[in-house]
Amino acid sequence: MGCHWFRLLLAISGLLPLAAASEEDDAYLQALEAEAARIEAPEMSETEPAETGGERKDRAGFEAELKKHQGTYSFYRALLEKDKAEVYKAYREGADFARIRKMIISRRLHR
Repeated sequence: MGCHWFRLLLAISGLLPLAAASEEDDAYLQALEAEAARIEAPEMSETEPAETGGERKDRAGFEAELKKHQGTYSFYRALLEKDKAEVYKAYREGADFARIRKMIISRRLHR
């Protein structure tokens, strides 16, 4: 009978640290969610042109606009110059942001 209580004690004591870790994880996740809620994502429609309101920007302006989308921009920076030129050409020809993003990802992953 003593062995049974010993096993039960081990089982309970093994679960208590997990419960504490779970509470810490929850607090961490809540802090992350609160931070994410404070950050506003740049507004750029997936289906509208990357630049609205008339004339498209020059390449420097395009790249400055693209910097607002950190993940896409980090892929863009890693592209070969010829690939960057193709992406910019598509932008100048009126490609929407979804198409530009797909071009960047495709060229980055398939070089």
